[in-house]
Amino acid sequence: MPFDTLGLPVGPSWKRKLAELYSIGIENQHDAYRRYKSDKTNSKQKLRLGFMSHDFSNHPTTFLFEGIVTAHHDNSSIEVAAYSYGTDDGSHARKNIVEQLGSDFVDISSLSHDDAIKVVCDDMPDVIFDMQGYTLGTRPQLMANRCADIQVNFLAFPGTSGASYIDYIIVDRH
Repeated sequence: MPFDTLGLPVGPSWKRKLAELYSIGIENQHDAYRRYKSDKTNSKQKLRLGFMSHDFSNHPTTFLFEGIVTAHHDNSSIEVAAYSYGTDDGSHARKNIVEQLGSDFVDISSLSHDDAIKVVCDDMPDVIFDMQGYTLGTRPQLMANRCADIQVNFLAFPGTSGASYIDYIIVDRH
């Protein structure tokens, strides 16, 4: 898995090539997942940002995500949704996110890849942020379907995904 290469004494081009090969394997193995497209029509006025993670729990990802939710709560032009495929640990951090987002917190942890993809695609996010990358608990098959026009690697995995289904990565230049 590409995460395992982060500490190896190899150059970035080697790490990128390994990530590309890994993502091609995901795409080839899960080709059927990329075929689902929602038949719902988009009548939204707001930009819908979806954040997907295994770590909506007592985890640093959740603590950082709380700032995003707070910053965009009651925003007239942006909606924030969270798609959780990790278990509910009963933590205060998770309860807080669920409470703030209400029905925009979508627990897909018990769903198959096919069913989770349908839920996310039918929710019609404009942008999806993968807050897991190639770390423990990842489900890259969900991103491989391309439920959003723009898909971003964000936060947990500090390297390239090498995936054709990820359009951007948010990192600093160092």
